[in-house]
Amino acid sequence: MIVSLVAGGFSGIVVDIGLFPVDTLKTRIQYGKIDNTKTPKSIFKGLGSTFLGSFPSAAAFFASYDLTNKYLTKSK
Repeated sequence: MIVSLVAGGFSGIVVDIGLFPVDTLKTRIQYGKIDNTKTPKSIFKGLGSTFLGSFPSAAAFFASYDLTNKYLTKSK
């Protein structure tokens, strides 16, 4: 179960690192706030708070999936 927690947490962080800038740009386009004068750093604004929620939620998801999978395959 510890492996599922750690692997799930790190996979959540890796996904957020890759998709956060894309999601930020998509949101700004939809909102109509694309501004070429902003620095590239501004795309990553808010990434820290995303990390704080990403690791525990992804870890909990993977651990609960692993436990459910073990329980359901045992009951066959």
